[in-house]
Amino acid sequence: MPESVTHENGAYRYLPGTATFSNGIRALQGYRIIEWELAELEPLEIGFERIDRELDARDLTWDALAGVDIRSPEPLDTERFSAFNSAYTELIRKYLPHDADAPLRITRTNAAPISPITNQPALRAVQVVEPAAGAAGGDFVLSGLAEIRGKLTPEATIAYRDTSPVALRSKVDFVATELATRLAALGATPDEARIVDVYCAHPLQWVETRLADTFGSIRHYGLHRWLARPPVIDLEFEMGCKSISTRQIIL
Repeated sequence: MPESVTHENGAYRYLPGTATFSNGIRALQGYRIIEWELAELEPLEIGFERIDRELDARDLTWDALAGVDIRSPEPLDTERFSAFNSAYTELIRKYLPHDADAPLRITRTNAAPISPITNQPALRAVQVVEPAAGAAGGDFVLSGLAEIRGKLTPEATIAYRDTSPVALRSKVDFVATELATRLAALGATPDEARIVDVYCAHPLQWVETRLADTFGSIRHYGLHRWLARPPVIDLEFEMGCKSISTRQIIL
């Protein structure tokens, strides 16, 4: 796991991931993370235009963007997902110029509801780092993670195409352990996660109890379960977590 990197603006540290998204961001002293949830899903281009206006109205730049929460109409095969990632990074580059090969510092969660609510990738919410007098820092957001080690291949997928109870438990355990490792790299612990999101089409009646062994905060704050699939075919379980100061609805 790469070490976290402090952004040049001094507002946060991030955990480098890929050219498409980072693994996590944590606010530093004097800053907090807030979430802006769109009142209605918007196609990505329109949604980003809305966020651009909101940032400008609050005297913030795109360097303040910490995370992006996307809903997709369906899981994609690897070829189509690669094409989506290329289009997504081009859209990000429109607002936040960066080297195409450099790791992107913005986190991302992307899920496909089992009952489609959009006919194209759409923006649900973003997380933003903003100055806050007296803030101790420590707010964080991690990218959503599915049961895969590195590249999207059958060999790298935990229990590939196996949805037996034992296999599903192994997927859940892998994701929870990996997220805990990423939090540690940011200097945080699972018990600090106030929001833990799970995206899965399987019932998994046992998942809250099992995850609470690692993310003890679930016992206090509960588990946010979404009837959704990861954005790639043959992945079954996705999970993300965050600790934010406040949430606002953007009309």
